[in-house]
Amino acid sequence: SVIPNAIGNLSKLESIDLGSNELIGSIPSEIGALDSIREINCQNNRLTYELPSEIGRLATLEALNLQNNDLLGPLPSEMGLLTTLRDLDMSENHLFFKIPVELYRNGALASLESLDLSNNLLSGMLYDEVKRVYDFGASWQKLTSLQLQGNYFQQELPPTSADLYSMPSLEVLDLSSNYITGSIPEGMMKLSTITMLNLSNNQLSGTVPEFLMELDRLNLLDLSENKLKGTLSSKIGKLSAFYVLDLSNSAMSGSLPVELGSLSLLTTLHFSRSPRIEGKIPTEIGRLTQLESLDFSSNEMFLKPICLMSETVASSPCLCLK
Repeated sequence: SVIPNAIGNLSKLESIDLGSNELIGSIPSEIGALDSIREINCQNNRLTYELPSEIGRLATLEALNLQNNDLLGPLPSEMGLLTTLRDLDMSENHLFFKIPVELYRNGALASLESLDLSNNLLSGMLYDEVKRVYDFGASWQKLTSLQLQGNYFQQELPPTSADLYSMPSLEVLDLSSNYITGSIPEGMMKLSTITMLNLSNNQLSGTVPEFLMELDRLNLLDLSENKLKGTLSSKIGKLSAFYVLDLSNSAMSGSLPVELGSLSLLTTLHFSRSPRIEGKIPTEIGRLTQLESLDFSSNEMFLKPICLMSETVASSPCLCLK
């Protein structure tokens, strides 16, 4: 089935849910005539071709979910006119080129709270000193979740001065599985509301900076599959809200800090495939009564028997110490 052009006649329509219906073809341009529409859900279909520019006419639209389709091409710049849009999910499509500047300049999409463009073919630099590419912070002041994982973003993270780090409500930032290089900039210490930070599977270098340990709301930190080196700071114990820490497949070295045992809410602790990690597993890990997954495989570590004597750790659903 296809979405009929006649859908544009439904001028009083406030909500559309066509999700999971095997729909094919394009989204008709007549959709721009839906003057009262607040929510559109067409996820999990096979819609293709480019999103029509007429989507920018939907002055009352608050939520647009087109996740898991076959949509192509760049995002239409007219989407920057959607001043009431709060939730935009276009993940798992075939979108390519860059994010149009019209979507984050001059107060565009000022109501946006959640943006998911993950698992597409978006590319380009995350930041350019002259063009200020992808410096979203100035416009997206209400954004709580930004998910751009699984794309082709390149070069370094924006510098400390970038507006990206001034978003006062940002809780989730996922830039994993891209081609980002360089070190983790100090600007990230400004993200005081961040709870989930995922930069895994990139080409980041340098160390795990101590200023990340000052983000007291952080409960998930995934820096795995990078080129990070150095030792893990003892200040890690300050992150009392932590429940996931993954530093697998890195060039980190030295021994693990005993302060890991202070992370009482931790459910996942992974340091696998980091062969420069050495020394003994801290006995304090035996205090982690909420731990569900523990992976220290493929390292140069020596196990202290007392760790396995902890009933809680020994009964973890996933315990890998090879």
